Amino acid sequence: MDIRALEATWAIVDRMKKPAATVFTQTPPGTRARALMLALGRLAELGIPHCPTPLSYTLSYPYAQAEALAVQEREPTSKARAEVAEVWGWLKRNAIL
Repeated sequence: MDIRALEATWAIVDRMKKPAATVFTQTPPGTRARALMLALGRLAELGIPHCPTPLSYTLSYPYAQAEALAVQEREPTSKARAEVAEVWGWLKRNAIL
């Protein structure tokens, strides 16, 4: 994640007074990856909200994309589908969508 670019983008979002948050994608499985922890710490310092569920890197996404499907359609019982559902639910509960 390019935190500097995100800071500039967040300044625009903040001026617009629109609800928004960051969502981490293509993260290593689990939430212990050092880079993810560093990025989360920096977001906290900047006061930028983030979805607590990252979307892990998995081959589910490129395979679904190659077949012109959403991951939920191609693999309806996969971990990737569950993560997308968690992110979607969080965004809705927090009035971002």
